[in-house]
Amino acid sequence: RYRDFFYSPRCWCPMRPQRPSEAPPSTSPRKNPPTDVLSRPHPVAQPMRWLILLVGFACIGTFALHTGVRNAKKHNGRIAIAALNEEYEAKQRQLQEFGPPAEQKNKDPRKYIKWKQISKKPRVFYLERLLNDQEADRLVELAEPHIERSKVVGAKGADTEASDRTSRGMFLQAPEQVSDPAVIGVRARVAGFIELPEENIEAVQILRYGPGEQYRPHHDWFGREFTSILARGGQRRASCLTWLNQPKAGGGTSFPMVNLEVPAKKLDAVCWFNMDEAGNDDPLSQHAGLPVGANSTKWVAVLWIREQKFT
Repeated sequence: RYRDFFYSPRCWCPMRPQRPSEAPPSTSPRKNPPTDVLSRPHPVAQPMRWLILLVGFACIGTFALHTGVRNAKKHNGRIAIAALNEEYEAKQRQLQEFGPPAEQKNKDPRKYIKWKQISKKPRVFYLERLLNDQEADRLVELAEPHIERSKVVGAKGADTEASDRTSRGMFLQAPEQVSDPAVIGVRARVAGFIELPEENIEAVQILRYGPGEQYRPHHDWFGREFTSILARGGQRRASCLTWLNQPKAGGGTSFPMVNLEVPAKKLDAVCWFNMDEAGNDDPLSQHAGLPVGANSTKWVAVLWIREQKFT
């Protein structure tokens, strides 16, 4: 009975009166009720209708909730993927702009920097592209406002101006300079290449040589009489110089005692040991900064590496 009612028009439109002509012909008075009876709604029509509507809305709500959760998961997944891509791109930008990222600074630079030994006595090495253009420009930018006439260590251990050294320069030792990615990168690579701890490196010195300026032949190691200087980390075991620009003429580094000259080339570097393998001061490590040509300027970064931690 109820199944037949469910599929009948009276379930969905119970208030529509049914004309006598629509009633099926029958000879039984029980199957042909009066017209006013047919116009009345069935007792279960209204509850059934609300039940069907309630179930329908529940299904729609469940579907919408499921779809929303699924879309939210997809959205969150896209955000996570975008974050990972952004992090990867940031590391790639750091690699391009400031050399190896921080987590690679303890890896051996000899494996990703092209280098060759150009002298055995003294031990001199030539490194190609120790820096990149962005690092070189950044180092010059940090130093240029603060440069002043370069000095040398005098006979009494005090800094003094000398005609043998005519450049201008400064040390990158302020906290904001030491923490700069360009400074961190060059220090880490030099320490890794020389195979000495980074804490042994003195503050990076930036030098500018104008036309005709030079640094005549000298040694980087200190005489044994300079006890106060040696007490800050021992002897300067090694030195490293890298060119931050390309001079139009001159500006190379020479080792006159072994007739070796290294021409200036932007971003490349020359590193050498001031002490021999026995740990003695090496006189053959004498070197000079050659004069810069006319209408030209040379910018270099110099790093000195001590035997122990520099203080």
